[in-house]
Amino acid sequence: MLLMNMREGVKILMKHIAANDNAYVIVDADCDGYTSSAILLNYLNRLFPAWVQGHVSYFMHNGK
Repeated sequence: MLLMNMREGVKILMKHIAANDNAYVIVDADCDGYTSSAILLNYLNRLFPAWVQGHVSYFMHNGK
């Protein structure tokens, strides 16, 4: 919660999860992009597996 606007971001994400909105993750095509995207998707899948599996998709760039 030390990052700027983190609480606002969490509230927005929770609103979209509660509404069963679709989400799209754009994975940055470098090592930290792959890692951070995997951490985010795995974390959300542990908390909201049905939402992630039914409403989240992602796109991976071919490279930079």
